[in-house]
Amino acid sequence: HDFLSQVADSSWGIILVGSGSEERAFAERLELGLNSKNIINTVDRLDLLQLAAIASSCDIAVGNDTGVLHLSSLIGTPTIGLSDYDQFDWLDLTMPWFTGLSAMGKPTKHINSIRGRSAEYLAEISPEQVLETFLALNRRINDKYGE
Repeated sequence: HDFLSQVADSSWGIILVGSGSEERAFAERLELGLNSKNIINTVDRLDLLQLAAIASSCDIAVGNDTGVLHLSSLIGTPTIGLSDYDQFDWLDLTMPWFTGLSAMGKPTKHINSIRGRSAEYLAEISPEQVLETFLALNRRINDKYGE
């Protein structure tokens, strides 16, 4: 919420995506709490092609390790992935437009069981860290493309 309020206050647009009743309720609480005209809530409203179209029009995508985040990254949208463990480096995910923030170090074993960890780990990533990474990625984009 702190990260999103700072982004919204800076006139960036925010598009909320997801599916399911819990994510819909969470997005609605965010909308009410942020009270910004710069938010579009698309939770439960888009199919995969529409998600891809929206992601391709975004300047930067920020989110946890989800299909939408991977879709955004794969279509070339500069992306910030949030994870409980440093799985992005562990998986050798080194795309020039992808930045990962993790709360913990690398997993100790190379097994595909790093999902489903407690959200408490993600909460260790501070809004300030996310904002700093967001602004640094935006500077890199502006330096490269002169926007």
